Amino acid sequence: MEDLIKISMEDLKKIRHHIHRNPELSGKECKTREYIHQYLQKHNATQIFLSSKTNCVVGVFGTGKETILLRADMDALPIQELNTHDHVSQNEGVMHACGHDGHMAVGLSIAKLLHEKTDEIKGKIVFVFQPAEEIGQGAKAMIADGILDGEPVDYALAVHLWADKPYGWIGIPDGPVMGGSSDLIIDVIGKGGHAARPDLTIDPLYIASQIVVNLQPVIARSLLPNQAAVVSITQIEASDRRNIIANKVSMAGTLRWFDNQTRG
Repeated sequence: MEDLIKISMEDLKKIRHHIHRNPELSGKECKTREYIHQYLQKHNATQIFLSSKTNCVVGVFGTGKETILLRADMDALPIQELNTHDHVSQNEGVMHACGHDGHMAVGLSIAKLLHEKTDEIKGKIVFVFQPAEEIGQGAKAMIADGILDGEPVDYALAVHLWADKPYGWIGIPDGPVMGGSSDLIIDVIGKGGHAARPDLTIDPLYIASQIVVNLQPVIARSLLPNQAAVVSITQIEASDRRNIIANKVSMAGTLRWFDNQTRG
């Protein structure tokens, strides 16, 4: 088995480098889907479910009663890669900056190991490659598409790469590790005008700036001491002219939490 794992590590690197060179954004994982599909076919998955609607891929190994689901996400981020290694992203403005290339490489490498040891599989292993994780839409779409219909799952497992930890570190915590996420959109409606006469306006940008500053004390003073949450405003859109006060300012950001009570 040790020899197989050593071989698998080399394959894992090749898989990850290929996927890293060819990242695709959420909902556009067509080439990634086909690459995974071909790999599962090559290694004789018992069943393969392929969805062109959601871009998800499911590969099944074994035919036993107990079922373990292994999940890996597929999508990349709209980030320009500045690295110079030989497997740098070939897609302008798109990069696997959140480790999903590694997640897929781990999943496919495990699938290959199972193919080598088919006779030792006592149950059923279901590999789920999930699209659109970064925008929070992939899992819902897959379930609506019937991805788990007829496949009762006893255990579901997933990993997430953590670049700030040393090589070989594995964490299995008791409780949540990463927070849930919701988009935050705020529109401030005021009364625009010329920047030379702010007295004749109701400046929505000034109001928006007060909202940004005061959101943090709201979090600090509204939650119980054992609750944790983050509110980050990351985008502000106002006037497109330096000498004009806009009628409206639009802000967007993200909310993060560890339980639905905190989110509410």
